[in-house]
Amino acid sequence: MRNVKKLLSILLMLTMLVSLFGLTASAVDSDPYLTSGGDFTYVVDWASIPEGGTTVPLYAVPADSSFNPTYFDTIDGAEDVVWSRAAGSEYGTSMGAVTVAEIGDEEYASCLTVNISYDAIPGPSSFHAERDGGGYVDITVVVTNTALNDWEYRYTGLVKCQIYDPSDDTLYAGNALTINAENHTDGRSYVTVLDALVEMEDIPALMIGGFVESYGYVSSITVKGVPYAASGMDGWQYRVYDRIGLTNQYEIVPVSEILGAGDMDMRVFDLVQWRYGSYYDENLFPETVTA
Repeated sequence: MRNVKKLLSILLMLTMLVSLFGLTASAVDSDPYLTSGGDFTYVVDWASIPEGGTTVPLYAVPADSSFNPTYFDTIDGAEDVVWSRAAGSEYGTSMGAVTVAEIGDEEYASCLTVNISYDAIPGPSSFHAERDGGGYVDITVVVTNTALNDWEYRYTGLVKCQIYDPSDDTLYAGNALTINAENHTDGRSYVTVLDALVEMEDIPALMIGGFVESYGYVSSITVKGVPYAASGMDGWQYRVYDRIGLTNQYEIVPVSEILGAGDMDMRVFDLVQWRYGSYYDENLFPETVTA
């Protein structure tokens, strides 16, 4: 379930602050889960990409029932990992070779080489590793143009914004326009969903009185003066939708099911929707909306 994967990414990001390759771990093919064998987000500065492009290696390894990372103890175990690229990932990144990395004596990891072209568009791309019998992990590669971080205007265009009141499921809707540099929330050169949430605070029709954010994830939003904080498996989630042609129909962008608000980029005519609910609820967001 994709909502579960996003939750696990949050938990792992907060608890695994040291790269796996700097830890002492056992090698167990039979461990039930899968996790990153390094970082969960890799950031590449657009200006550093040579004309021939560059590459980033991603690693996937087993994890035990407490999500502690281990290694594969056989090459076959590492070869069982299947990688894919999430739909909606930005132009300029692609999947390269999938190999088995030997970390130590009978200790292995599955390795995906991500190719990044010279003309890559700043933004996030997400890569999914999964194996038979369960176990998966999503790892993000972000291309950002550091030289543009101080631009006065990051984005000009119409962004449709929606938020649902957790108390009665009332929909509040409005439009956000220009996002200025002073409202840019993080080190990304592109406008993120988190930036759009800052703008949404200034739209009276949306009834947002503020929000709390940590590591690109929103833990609390105040609606009509009432703060709704994450509790247990319930919390604030968002989805981004792309406009279908020139219609008033919008379809979900799959990569937004995975990425935190601080990494997901916004586009012209996008719609961003926020709902409060269970991370396990795959029906929380519709595949298409009318706006």
